[in-house]
Amino acid sequence: MKPKCLLDMDGVIANWHLAFHRHIGLGTAGTLPYTVNWDGVDQAFWENIEPTPEANDIVELVINQFGIDRIAVCTLYPVKHGYPWERIHECYLGKVNWLKKHFPELITHFCLTPSKWFTASPWSLLVDDSDDNIDEFVEEGGNGLLVPRPWNSLSPNSGSSSEVMAVVKESLSDWAIYFRDTPWRF
Repeated sequence: MKPKCLLDMDGVIANWHLAFHRHIGLGTAGTLPYTVNWDGVDQAFWENIEPTPEANDIVELVINQFGIDRIAVCTLYPVKHGYPWERIHECYLGKVNWLKKHFPELITHFCLTPSKWFTASPWSLLVDDSDDNIDEFVEEGGNGLLVPRPWNSLSPNSGSSSEVMAVVKESLSDWAIYFRDTPWRF
């Protein structure tokens, strides 16, 4: 079996946190409120999120490591954070259109789910910015690569794009060595 990569969108290649901060009037800084108000987070919101500064580099790295046919963009439909089920179409269409605009080569395999852990397997790697998503994925038998961000446990490495990419490159390299040395995988 060949390994596959599940690449998160929001926080990894799409700068959701910055877009949401601006949407609720916090500018570029501040912590998100415990209860999120989803008013106005419609299809246009999802479509117009800026890519993260590292998005192109991360996508290039995973394409080089896995091949384009072994990558799926796996992104949350944020129901566990209160996003209304009846608006799933807005989230879905906005994210698909965002992906078509910024990384059309990745549109072939797109997964919108409230449960990334459900896709876990020993030959899959989730690249994500959420400690909880990585922990759940690993607990279900998958592998995880946590992208450093100010809101996760790797926050000390999230100061600049070069710091973020150093961690991503090292983690991806370690993961590739593991799979290369496991004969039944590569």
